[in-house]
Amino acid sequence: MKNWAWALALGTLIAVGCGGGGSGNGNGNGNGNGNGNGNGGNAGNPYPTVNLSSTPRAQFTVLTGAGRAIGDPITAVFNRVYLRDPNTGDLYSTILNPARTVRLDNYTTQAIPLQLDPAVVGNGLTFTEVPIEIQSLTVQSQTGTLNFSNPGNAWVTDSINPAEIRVLPGRTTNITLKLNNTMFQEDDGVGGNGTYAWIPQSFYDANIPVAGTFQGEFADYVMFDISGVATRPLLPQAGTPASRLYVSGDRIALSTASPGEFSVLNDDTGTVGLEYIAGTWTNPQGSTPGQYRLNQPDPSQPIPNPTITIDTIVGTWTPRTTVLTSGTSNFEFVTFPQSSDSNVQACVAYVRNGTSITNMYVGEVNLLNGTLVIIPVGDLNPATTANGIVGTVSNFVDSTGTTVSNPNTQSAYASIRRGSFTLSGTLPTGFSSSGTFVVFRK
Repeated sequence: MKNWAWALALGTLIAVGCGGGGSGNGNGNGNGNGNGNGNGGNAGNPYPTVNLSSTPRAQFTVLTGAGRAIGDPITAVFNRVYLRDPNTGDLYSTILNPARTVRLDNYTTQAIPLQLDPAVVGNGLTFTEVPIEIQSLTVQSQTGTLNFSNPGNAWVTDSINPAEIRVLPGRTTNITLKLNNTMFQEDDGVGGNGTYAWIPQSFYDANIPVAGTFQGEFADYVMFDISGVATRPLLPQAGTPASRLYVSGDRIALSTASPGEFSVLNDDTGTVGLEYIAGTWTNPQGSTPGQYRLNQPDPSQPIPNPTITIDTIVGTWTPRTTVLTSGTSNFEFVTFPQSSDSNVQACVAYVRNGTSITNMYVGEVNLLNGTLVIIPVGDLNPATTANGIVGTVSNFVDSTGTTVSNPNTQSAYASIRRGSFTLSGTLPTGFSSSGTFVVFRK
């Protein structure tokens, strides 16, 4: 499970400063808005409306290269990617025409989209296997080009690829697949023109050495323009105030105002606000959302050069004003499910003047314990939790306005669309001590 960069530090605030169950102001039981998004309308309602499509999407990002290229160059050819429905065993696949080819001994990145059936996914669906199918191999040897195809039609590896990949309607979940030439071993035949055998353990070690399963992560972000906020976090690379903040639910990112730095705050070390994943971003092109690219130094360079990079993931971002239609209140509170769809959700609370955000706090809510904690956006970097605010969440309702009582299962968390919040203590100008939060979910 991915956590926000400050999650460990915020736990202290929750334990020390948050007490009581708090019932909020009762606004969480409003009716649906009738336009199909199930989050309540903004006609007379104080809270914003979530505007998401019903289409759930998965994205396979194929990364090749093993840090070395021993032996003959090998190119893999595959013509579909798919996920298996854990309930029915049905396969959902994208037929690739033309087929994709990836050079296994080079460092390359390819993103392959996969659309799923909204009726099957419902509020969310967890895939427990990731089958990988490679149709053929092309090997460039000293004797020329050799083509190999598995006698069983394709190399299928699903028997060792357990997964915990959650897909939600209107969101994009990324699955990273690492492939390289060490995953195939030549089985020499007469004259050296044998076949190649798939090495499952090599694939397993490269892809799921720690968690024990393939893990998905949201690849789509919502962009919040924070240029109107007085105290903003510093960009990790440039060291200047960030103009934009991006939220996926799994992670947050900061960027410049114009295409340039895109830095994802990284929690892998548990160091708040100091570690980051570097990248860049570009503006939307026509109907295509804005894009970001995360990268790393190219390992093939004999002398490490940070200016020569390769992509590790390509994703999208959408402006807040496109996917969140403001209500009548100038203070808005929005939560974002993690890709694990657990009881913990990321959240943002902000004051707006028209479409301009003038103050923002970020943090997380716990639907099981009924607690929340937020910190000023400027405290992300340099990092501190000294100015945090604690509160409560309750009065949860689903898309029909029906109460969700005492949620303690994934299906219950997935059904919540709104609820009530309370904030304790002295609050910044424009913040409300109670109100309705909405969940960023179709």
